[in-house]
Amino acid sequence: MRKLKQISGRHLILTIIIILGGTLRYWGLGFGLPHFDHPDEWAVIMPAIRILQSGDLNPQRFDYGSFYIYTQTLGLLFVTFLMRLSGQIPDISVLPLYLPTHLESSYPYPQIFQAGRVITATLGTVSLIPVHLVGEKIGSARIGLTAAFIVAIWPLHVINSHFITTDVPLTFFVTWTLYFIVIAFHNPKIKHYLWVGFLLGVSISTKYTGAFMIVVFVVGHLILIKEPWRNFHLLVTAGIASLAGFTLTTPFWFLDWENFLYWINYVTQTYNPPIVTMDGGSGLFYLRMLIGFPEIIILVLALIGMVFGFKLPRYAWWLGIGSAFFFLLVSRNVIHQNRVLIPLTPFLGLLAANGWDLIFVQIRQRWTSLRPSSARLLYLGGILLIAMPLLAKSIGHSWRFTQPSARDIARIWLEENLPDGTKASADFDTPVVEREQITVDRVGWSILVHDEQWYVENGYSHLIVSSSQRYNPNLTEEQEKMYTELLEEGSYRVIQEIEGHILSYPNHKIFVYEFVP
Repeated sequence: MRKLKQISGRHLILTIIIILGGTLRYWGLGFGLPHFDHPDEWAVIMPAIRILQSGDLNPQRFDYGSFYIYTQTLGLLFVTFLMRLSGQIPDISVLPLYLPTHLESSYPYPQIFQAGRVITATLGTVSLIPVHLVGEKIGSARIGLTAAFIVAIWPLHVINSHFITTDVPLTFFVTWTLYFIVIAFHNPKIKHYLWVGFLLGVSISTKYTGAFMIVVFVVGHLILIKEPWRNFHLLVTAGIASLAGFTLTTPFWFLDWENFLYWINYVTQTYNPPIVTMDGGSGLFYLRMLIGFPEIIILVLALIGMVFGFKLPRYAWWLGIGSAFFFLLVSRNVIHQNRVLIPLTPFLGLLAANGWDLIFVQIRQRWTSLRPSSARLLYLGGILLIAMPLLAKSIGHSWRFTQPSARDIARIWLEENLPDGTKASADFDTPVVEREQITVDRVGWSILVHDEQWYVENGYSHLIVSSSQRYNPNLTEEQEKMYTELLEEGSYRVIQEIEGHILSYPNHKIFVYEFVP
C-alpha cells in the first residue's frame, strides 16, 4: 500500500509538471497570424504542402530533417480533412504553395500553421516524460521529477516549442534515445541496442546535429558497461538499426542521392571554422546563452551534479561529456541561433537536478532533527526558489506571444503615417504593409544587398530596418561598416523608432529612415 501511494504521488507530481509545461508551450501558439515572424516555419510547412498536393514523398530540400517534414505532412492531412469537412476549403489544391518561401509574409489559411505549432508544442511537452524516466533510472524518482520540472520551465525550450522548427522535435527524440541508452547499459541485450540504434537514426533524420548522440552512445558503451569490447557486436547491431531508422524516415537520401548530397554540403558549410563576427565568435555567443541570468543557476547546479555524480558517478561524467561534445559541435556553427542549444536541456536539466539533490542531502545530514515531512517541504521550497526566475522568464515569453509584436505596432504606424506614393525598402524582420498606396519591397534578408546609391537611383524614399538585422550577432566587421556607411554616415535619417517584442524577445526595435538630400 505504501509503495502504491508513492507511485501515485510521483505520477501526480509528474502530471502537474506536464500540465505546467504544456500550458507554457500551448499559450500563445497563434502569435502573429496570419502574418509570420519566424521565417523557418515556411521551410518546413511548404514542402509538407507540396507532398500532400502532389503525392510525391520527396521533400526535395534536405537542409531540414525529412522526418519532421513528414510529421507535419501527416498533421496537414488531418487538419485539411477537418477544413474540407467544415467547408473552409473545397480541396487541398487551394492551399497556396510559395517557393522560394523566404520573402513571403502571410498565408490565407493560418490554421495550417497553428496546427503545425501544436505538433511542436506537443512534442516539447511530452519530452518531459523521458527526462523524468532517465533521472529516475540513474538517480532517483526525486531527481527525475526535478529534472522534468527544470526542462518544463526552461525558457529556451518553452519559446521554441511555439515554432514549426526542428530543434524541439530533435530534443524529443534525443531524450527518448537517452532513456533507451540507459536501459541498454543497465541490461545490455540486442533488443535494447536495436531500439537505441533506431531512435538514433530517427533523431538524425529530424535534424542532422542529432548525430552527436552517436558519440554519446559510444562513449557511454565504453565507460558504463562491463567488458565493452566483448560486447562490441551490440554496437554494430545498433549501427545497423540506426541506418535503418534513418533510411525509413529519410528514404530519399539514396533515392535522390545527388540532391541529398548537395543539401548536406550546404549544411556542412555552416559548420566550417567559425568566422569572426561582431559578437566575438560562435563559442562566445553560445556560452552567453548559458551563463546569462537565470540560466546560469542551472549551469552551476549542473556542474555540481557532474562533479559529484549520481548514485553511479560514471553516469554524471557521461552526461557531462555528452554536453561538452555537443557544445563544441554547435560552437562551430557559423550561423548563430540560440535554439540549436535546445538538445542540451535534458542533459543539463538532469545534472542540475542531481546537483540540487546533492546539496539537499548535505543539508539533511547536518540538520538531523528535521522531520521527513519538513525535509520534503525544504526540498520542494528550495527547488521552487531556484526555479522561480526561470519560471518568471518563461511566463513572460509565453505572455508576450499573445501581445502585438514590434512588427504589428510598426505596421500600423507605417500605414497611418507614410504619405501616398511612398516607396520603401525593408529587411525581412520588418512588417508587411498592406496599404495599397504605399510600396514596401523586401529586397532580401537585410538591406545590405544594395548600397545607398542604388536605393536613391531606384526611388526609395524610405528604408525600414529591424534591430535584429542591424545588430545581428552574425555581422562581420565588413558588414557592420556597410551598415554604418548606409545608415549613420549616408543621406538617410531616422524619423521613427518603434519598440516591442519579436518572437517574444523584448526590446526589439524597428527603425524608419527617410532620405534627406
